[in-house]
Amino acid sequence: MNYSRSNHKHKTRAQAMVEFALALPLLLLLVFGLMETGRLLFIYSSTVSAAREAVRYGSAMGKNTSNLPYYQDCAGIKKAAQNVGFINRFNDADILITYDGGLNDTTGAMIDLIPPGPSCGSFSSVKNGDRIKVSVSTQWVPIVSIVPFKGFTITSSSERTIIASISISAPIILSNADKTATAVQLTKVAQTFVAGTLTQAALPTSTLTPTASSTPLPSPTNTATPAPQPINLFVKVTNPEPLKAGDLITFDFTIQNINGFSITNLLLTGTGNGSISFAKDCPATIPASSSVPCKGTRLVTQTEINTGAALTNSVTANGFAFVFVSVTSNAVQTSVSITQTKALSISSLTYTLSSSPLVAGSKINYVYTVVNTGNVTLTSPTVKDDKATIICSSADLLPGQSAAIDCKGSHTVTQADFDAGSVINIGTAQAIFGGVDYFSLPASTTVTTSSFTLTVTQDKTTVTPDGLTVKYTYTITNNGNTVLSKPYTITSSLQTTLLIAGTGGSNTTTSISPNCTSALSSINPGQSTTCTYTYTHPSTTGSSTIANSSFAASIGARPAATIVPIVLNATVYNCTSSNFTVGVMTSGSSNNILNWVITNMVGIDLPITSVKISWQNDGTTSANKYQLDGISINNSSTLSITSNNNPIPDIKSSHTSGNGTLTGSSSAASVTTISFTFGKSNPIIDQAIITIASPYSACNRTWNKP
Repeated sequence: MNYSRSNHKHKTRAQAMVEFALALPLLLLLVFGLMETGRLLFIYSSTVSAAREAVRYGSAMGKNTSNLPYYQDCAGIKKAAQNVGFINRFNDADILITYDGGLNDTTGAMIDLIPPGPSCGSFSSVKNGDRIKVSVSTQWVPIVSIVPFKGFTITSSSERTIIASISISAPIILSNADKTATAVQLTKVAQTFVAGTLTQAALPTSTLTPTASSTPLPSPTNTATPAPQPINLFVKVTNPEPLKAGDLITFDFTIQNINGFSITNLLLTGTGNGSISFAKDCPATIPASSSVPCKGTRLVTQTEINTGAALTNSVTANGFAFVFVSVTSNAVQTSVSITQTKALSISSLTYTLSSSPLVAGSKINYVYTVVNTGNVTLTSPTVKDDKATIICSSADLLPGQSAAIDCKGSHTVTQADFDAGSVINIGTAQAIFGGVDYFSLPASTTVTTSSFTLTVTQDKTTVTPDGLTVKYTYTITNNGNTVLSKPYTITSSLQTTLLIAGTGGSNTTTSISPNCTSALSSINPGQSTTCTYTYTHPSTTGSSTIANSSFAASIGARPAATIVPIVLNATVYNCTSSNFTVGVMTSGSSNNILNWVITNMVGIDLPITSVKISWQNDGTTSANKYQLDGISINNSSTLSITSNNNPIPDIKSSHTSGNGTLTGSSSAASVTTISFTFGKSNPIIDQAIITIASPYSACNRTWNKP
């Protein structure tokens, strides 16, 4: 019997497809992972090679085709690194070039250069042992995003020592063809290859005279003293910015001796478009393998600022090694640029009057003070004024406030100026530098030609409790030559200040406008009119000082020429229930004495005209009668005790004392006690009255039996 297998074959193929679909992602992940890993290793290898090739190029001896030492050829160093890039490229920003002084033989730490951290191309004073370091960086990012890797930076650094100089000393080969020669000359030649430049210096020669024997001369040996290495000179320049005449440029020199012997008679010399003064305390000797500082300064002149050219100098250090061998450092070139600023201003504008008050034909004399606020000399300074012709005192304007000049002119007052009420002038200064005009900001003054004055008066300076008003009178006087008409506008400020805190009320400031209703509608030349204002002090407010000030007056648009006075002062003494109080009757030290306490915060001494007291008596026998033996008053207050009927009555009656004074103060409360003494204990008082003299009668107080 035969069986069909077709259905089984279809199932097998479908299963294979499913298995392949499941395995495919893992296979792709593995393939692309291997590709990215290989690409990563290739990029890493090229980064390492780029750093090595770049540092190899920068540490090479000699110079490039542009006569630039290889360690200063920044573009060449970066190009050497970039030539290695294949899959990845290195940008200039990815290549970092630095220098150091090598490693310390003892500690292994890196040695900083002097000055430290020179940038590529600025490092010129190379010496043996200095190193160049090149760091190259690149970014690796996977090409296929299905690879579960994150991008990161690959960095490789490489260092090499720069061969700055090689000293070569060799004797000349002796010629001894004839053993009986009379002389042999030995010349020592020192050839020094410094930073790619070959220089040759002939050292002193010596002549050897052979003896009579025929013994040949020994072969010479290389025992010549090496030629001294040069000294290195560094400088840091400090200067104000922008420069101005009289400024000092500071040069901080560092002189480095890289030899194994001392250098003496050290001297700095400079050339350029201005001399450098070197400090007297600069060292004259540099010990072996050390550095010494030296400071210099250079004065900046006004001529140099005006010219604007950079201030350049060249400085070298010179000295002697082995007493007689002259050594010279590299030449340090300095250049300080000059920033020219051109500006001027009017520091002040003042005026004087030829007459006061002004009349037609009077002069207003103006003085402009012009200052050069830049740093270059300005020429032909002038002031353009719309009211006067201004002449300046100098043809040149040097910088600085101390060199300010005055420019003067005058204006003649006309009738039109009086009609306008004022003379307003506007002026602008200008000067020239390099054929270009420079201008100041405008300045302005206002001279009032208003021909009226204001005088303010008050009717009293002391205000009593019986009349708490002050009347102010504002008098307008026409001193000009034209008729002045309403409106008259006058304002001032009224300020009240309590004499003693806590007496009721508060300190206030109020703007007031006087009443000009009754003033003349117009005033002729020489005529006056008045406005008034009356101030009434509140009866519930304690004593105060009053200041009427901040006066202002105008007729139309014309302000007053003068206002007299500046301020008017007055004092109000007010007797309110809060600042003049009387207490109840209380027992004193014994039961036949009754005390009456009075508090004075009015601010002044108050005159007493009388103190009246009434008391009860049973009126039967003399033993039961209450006798008033006396009235006394304490502290500095006074009371002259008298009686209307002498002696003091023994019966139910009243007694009135004489005159006295109740002490007061303008800064604190004054407390006075009036004591009533009876001949018998436990008196019953019906009433007590204190009467103050006019015009302070508002201070009268009465106590009645409850």
